[in-house]
Amino acid sequence: MTIYSKIKRVFTKRKSNLFDIAIKKINHEDFKFIQIGACDGRFSDLIYKYIKKYRREGVRVEPVPYYFEQLKETYKASTNLIFVNKAISNGFKRD
Repeated sequence: MTIYSKIKRVFTKRKSNLFDIAIKKINHEDFKFIQIGACDGRFSDLIYKYIKKYRREGVRVEPVPYYFEQLKETYKASTNLIFVNKAISNGFKRD
């Protein structure tokens, strides 16, 4: 195992553990979420298991049409989610 792989594994585990702690602390009936850049709903998605487990309401935003279609397929049985196929921007315009 390379040093890069070791660092990546530790970082991913730590990030996941911190996220687990945060979700358990704020998880309640009224908890709702917005995820910007949802991709396909699974790839590197820290909240996938929580959406499946707790069935909280939320909005998932993904601008890339290919990933957006995969996202909707991933959650086709979910009635608690809203899917938005738009990009989020700060309004910056280039000359």
